[in-house]
Amino acid sequence: MLRLIFKLNENRALTIFWTINLPAEVHHSRGNLDLFVHEMVHVYQFEKIGSIYIWQTLAALQSEEGYRHGGWEKLTEDHQNGRRLGNYNREQQGQIAQYYYDDALTPDLSIDNPTRLAFQPFINDLQTGAL
Repeated sequence: MLRLIFKLNENRALTIFWTINLPAEVHHSRGNLDLFVHEMVHVYQFEKIGSIYIWQTLAALQSEEGYRHGGWEKLTEDHQNGRRLGNYNREQQGQIAQYYYDDALTPDLSIDNPTRLAFQPFINDLQTGAL
């Protein structure tokens, strides 16, 4: 059944409730820990708000915004304008956590690096459950 689902959704990872389904091959495969972080955000969304996250995620995928949150520069601007993690769609929330893990937590970035500083307020929201 999963092979058919992955064929229909272009081999993208899929999280349903507490179960993360990752295809065996391509970009969304099991070897990408940053993608696992993204999918864990969907598990957390289910924990915090229930199964409605599935429909909100599907709606996000159909919207023009989709996964795009604007990068660290836009996150900095958005935070300065009072935007919180809950103002982003469910896929953007996953992307913010994924990019934070992948980019902002690289060992060569100091604690005061602009990339890390841009993501941190939204990660703080995630940690407190402000979805």
